[in-house]
Amino acid sequence: AEAVMGQLPGRKRMYVLPSSAGEFHRVGSQVMKRIARPADTGDVYELATFTGNTGAAVPRHAHLGSHAAVLVLRGEVEFELAGDRWTMMRGDFANLPTGTPHAWTMRSEGAQIALFSMNDRVGAAFTAMGERQEGPQLPTGVPPEISAAALARGAAAGDFQLAPAAASPAAPVRVTNKQLPLTPGAYVLADGGGERFGGNTFLARNANTTGQFLFIITEGGPGGGVGAHFHARHFENFFGLDGETLGWAYGKAVPLRMGDYFQAPPRNLHGFRLNQEYNRFAAFLTPG
Repeated sequence: AEAVMGQLPGRKRMYVLPSSAGEFHRVGSQVMKRIARPADTGDVYELATFTGNTGAAVPRHAHLGSHAAVLVLRGEVEFELAGDRWTMMRGDFANLPTGTPHAWTMRSEGAQIALFSMNDRVGAAFTAMGERQEGPQLPTGVPPEISAAALARGAAAGDFQLAPAAASPAAPVRVTNKQLPLTPGAYVLADGGGERFGGNTFLARNANTTGQFLFIITEGGPGGGVGAHFHARHFENFFGLDGETLGWAYGKAVPLRMGDYFQAPPRNLHGFRLNQEYNRFAAFLTPG
């Protein structure tokens, strides 16, 4: 078997997607890039990034059938989670159990988050809200909010339910928590937080996701890595953050840098090696 290189495969396959590729949609004043769609994962999970300038927002909502996670990739983001409001920066993480109300507003130019969600209905909601576009260019001259009509289309098409707050949330607070909880529930972690084992830091474990996924940050200097292996039941997926990780996809070496993505479905041989002085990537394994 060979990995699909440079494009979304459209079926459950090992693939490598560079940061410049994906399926782009304008959603309000943000650009969503779909990196892993249901067609690419066998309806198991989805991954998309959202990029926007200051003020670009998604209102308070919940996913009633999808456990999700958010990782801030760039800039400053105001994130509301279950009644609390947080200022989040690059590397900060949020765990969103099924039904958890949440919202976000970009607070810097070009701010970006990654949204990982289980099952196959979250992406359908956001695509219904917007329109397809070629490339990552941010729109100009449009309102920062998503229109009511677009939100209604999203709710009808996928897993997206508006969840207006009964009262205004408090002023945002900078995320400082670095302790991984031991039980399920919504939480935020500051960059560098989590449960560390060697070069791996768990941002979400089975206890936090009811066994649906693990979320791990792997980091280190040159030479570290794991040789060729496969998982009988698990997807293992790599999202480049810093430095360069050399992925191994059925014998082909593929460099992973910031924003590059590598999916290894069950029973697909893969591995990795860290290449530069400092390297970091996010690993999303499902089931946990």
